[in-house]
Amino acid sequence: MHADDVFRYGHLTVLATLDRIPADVWEPQAGGAEWTPHELLAHLVAYEHLIGDVFASVLGDGATPTLDAMLADADGFNERQVDQRRSQSIDALRADYEAAHHRAADLLARIPVDRRRQAELLAWYGAEYDLEDVIAYMAYGHKTEHAAQLAALAPPPD
Repeated sequence: MHADDVFRYGHLTVLATLDRIPADVWEPQAGGAEWTPHELLAHLVAYEHLIGDVFASVLGDGATPTLDAMLADADGFNERQVDQRRSQSIDALRADYEAAHHRAADLLARIPVDRRRQAELLAWYGAEYDLEDVIAYMAYGHKTEHAAQLAALAPPPD
């Protein structure tokens, strides 16, 4: 696996999707949607901070407040994180997402491949998983799932 590529492609998928969404789509939607588009983006921002904190924890590099919040209350994590970002504009959310991604990418680049493939490194995620599994599932899979939900709201590409 080329974890750096997987991580980058997930990010590029999100950016390409955001570029296709017109301004009026960001307004709250009536209907049965679990989250509005704004809330979905806020959720993606939270997870970008979370994955950066995961990488920082592997490196022992500084505070990990988003990871700490998730580990303290996994059941309430998503709602609390989205609520914290509810008043932010789409532009502010996107800037926050991009800054969090660049931090995470810089941290990932510092983690040696053999360390990324070390099982039991992240006991909270599951002893049988390694950091590359986290990248595949928690970063790439998660981003592409929510990017698809957002893309469904955008007009079809030309």
